[in-house]
Amino acid sequence: MKHSHTPPVLLLAGALLLVAIGIQVARISLFSEGEYSVNTGKKVSKGGTFKNIHKKFPHWKNKQEMERLANKENIIQIPFYSHNIVENKHDGAVDLVIFTDHSSQSAREQEEYVKSLIKGANKYAVQITYKFMPINPDITDGGLFEQIAYRNGVYSKYKRLLNKATGNLTGDDFIDILEKSGIPLAKLRVIMRRDMDMMLKWLEIDIKQAYYFKATDVPTFFLNGQRLATPDLPLNDINSYVSRIVDGGDIYSAVE
Repeated sequence: MKHSHTPPVLLLAGALLLVAIGIQVARISLFSEGEYSVNTGKKVSKGGTFKNIHKKFPHWKNKQEMERLANKENIIQIPFYSHNIVENKHDGAVDLVIFTDHSSQSAREQEEYVKSLIKGANKYAVQITYKFMPINPDITDGGLFEQIAYRNGVYSKYKRLLNKATGNLTGDDFIDILEKSGIPLAKLRVIMRRDMDMMLKWLEIDIKQAYYFKATDVPTFFLNGQRLATPDLPLNDINSYVSRIVDGGDIYSAVE
């Protein structure tokens, strides 16, 4: 079951670390939706936005499809930042962006199910980028501790342990997973004191993007700038969409 809510003030509760820091989350007021590029603030046409997407995905060769899709309002350009957690990183043709909170068992299970639908060689074609959107509006532990694992070289082990965990996770659970991944509590305290401000800014960027792109249902999936789990793009058909893109087509139809 997906979760959604309205943007509140975020309060980070770092259990055992005695950290309580508030983040005010507001809508991005600089940009009018559908009219401005989120990463530059400059006006772009829908066609211009689509052209930028094609620069990133050079395997899309069908000009007719490019022109048709350039007029579709559901294609968006999601900025990527150095803090974003990426699996299967490459410069290929397919990007799956997931707005999520791994404190939620439901979100973790849905993500693993979607990834299991991507078969064969398609698994290696899809770059997966995670952006944080909290299930509980008052707790950002899921995003914070995942950033610590990613930035300190233990993310692979952390993610394996995370996927084995059951139930909705608390700050204590994440700390336990981090310790088992190779970051003891003493080191964790040092990291929190040193990097807290920076990591909170990263989380705030992700959350603002989630509200801007109306991705507050957790998890929300975008494949090459198009929202999945819609009537036009059912989630269960994701492997077909990936195959079409890899073959040089677009999500909706393969190149003839």
